[in-house]
Formats: sequence, C-alpha cells, structure tokens
Amino acid sequence: MHSLPSPSRPRRRFRGVLALLTTLTVTGAAGCGDGRPARVKVAGTVMIDGQPISTGSIGFKPVGGGRIGGGRIEPDGSFFISMYEKGDGLTTGSYTVAVSALEPVSNTSQRWYAPKKYADHKTSELVVEITKPTSDLNLELTWEGDDHDQPWVENL
Repeated sequence: MHSLPSPSRPRRRFRGVLALLTTLTVTGAAGCGDGRPARVKVAGTVMIDGQPISTGSIGFKPVGGGRIGGGRIEPDGSFFISMYEKGDGLTTGSYTVAVSALEPVSNTSQRWYAPKKYADHKTSELVVEITKPTSDLNLELTWEGDDHDQPWVENL
C-alpha cells in the first residue's frame, strides 16, 4: 500500500520557494542598489575673467569613455551635475569639461557669453579629476586669446 504524501510537505516546499524568492527580491532591491555605478555629488561655479557666467550648460565627459554627466548653469554661475538623476553627481575619474554659455537672440542668431572653444570637449582644454564629493569645483574661463573679448552675437 502506498502512503499519500503528508499535506504539510507541499506547503513546506512552497514556503521554502516563497522564502527564497522573497530573499532574492529583497537582496536584489537593497544589495545591488539601482544597478548603476556609485556616484559622488559634484557642484561648483563657472566664472569668466572673475565674473560668474549666468546662463548655459556644462558637460563632463569621462576621459576613458562612458556616460556623460551635465547640468544647467544658474544665473549666479553655480551648477549641480547629474548623470542619471537630478543632482546625483558623477562617478570618480578624469573628465573633460565643456561649457556652452550661449542663448538664442533670434531664429538666426545667438549670444555667446564665453568663447566657443569651451563648448566642445575636444577644444575646451578643461580637465578635472573627481575623487570625492565636491560642492566647490570652480572653473575659471577667460576671453584671453579669443577673437572676442566680451559677450558677442553670432549670426547663423
């Protein structure tokens, strides 16, 4: 005569599977975070010849490649960098920095508040090393050596 399995055995097995799934779900959510690399807060100020740049954007491109971080330049020259979410900062490492300090004047012209060379990672010559959280990363730009010595309007 065969004995029927005890009704408690399937429940125990189900509880074991349920406990394992719960553990994996909690571990995945808490232990791995958002699956993105660790970041540090990065904020600072952009100046040109000692005066804050009051408009534009700033971008940080990893020297070895990877995800670019960036932010908006506030009227007082300050910025907060985001990589994935607002203000989450950057991963540590070396970055080339581009500053696009311009605003549209019309459909066919724009005003530059810093030399155009700073708007491109390849020509800006701005390189920073991010090793820890920072709220005082100050970038000093200059008109020296540029064809223009003040904000100027470019016709497109």
